[in-house]
Amino acid sequence: MRVRALAALLLAPTLISVIAPAAQATTADPYDLLYIEGQAGDNLTPSSARTQTLVSPTHVAVVTPVGAGIKVAMKRVSDATMAVQTVTVVPPTGSALTTGGPFATTKTATADTWGLEVRSSSTCSASTGHVTIHELVLDPADSHVTSIALSYDQTCSAVGSKPVYGDVRVQSTRDYRTAAANATTLGFAGTILATTAAAKTVTVTAGGTTALATGPATLTGDSAADYAISDDTCAPAPVAPASTCTVSVTFTPSTRGAHP
Repeated sequence: MRVRALAALLLAPTLISVIAPAAQATTADPYDLLYIEGQAGDNLTPSSARTQTLVSPTHVAVVTPVGAGIKVAMKRVSDATMAVQTVTVVPPTGSALTTGGPFATTKTATADTWGLEVRSSSTCSASTGHVTIHELVLDPADSHVTSIALSYDQTCSAVGSKPVYGDVRVQSTRDYRTAAANATTLGFAGTILATTAAAKTVTVTAGGTTALATGPATLTGDSAADYAISDDTCAPAPVAPASTCTVSVTFTPSTRGAHP
């Protein structure tokens, strides 16, 4: 839960991931945020928008009680349109919201697990995951949530499903980090057997309120050995918000046909 893939890219279709820890510091002013970071095969996010960031001042959080928990949605300030994306968090049966974690989750809360439902372009029929509540402030008059900061990961129960990750902030000062890639696929069509194709590069743009500190990019997939990371400028030093780094990949097919 504490480490998550911040720029997952399908590479024909080997997966390359730039890894970054969740943010710990605080910002000066409270803000609202709903962040969903998906990847190919997560069964939740559309291929056209794997990473979705809704944040103030263009959006404002709308918090709705759900049992002992809450559902957080974002409303566009300019026209009051409600976002499709929502995150619902409910504590175990008979319990109340509290800070801590990571807590194990299922889609619906049980006596032993928290309930977590992430809705993007769709939702899971069943899921597992984790939620960490970094901060929580309740109104002393009626105990409704006035401020919360949480991080989550959720994996749909469908066979082969990949996880989504994200953050929620409601009137919080806790920092967050995001990363957006300029491509979701890199094509190497026409590469001659046992010949190394010219490197192709993905540019990652850091977002959020604090620098993006990543680990080295990695390759996974059935044919990962046919790919190589030829350059990685994301790992050596933190990338400031609104700045970019790049990851370059080469391809040397060892066999004919598809290379997943």
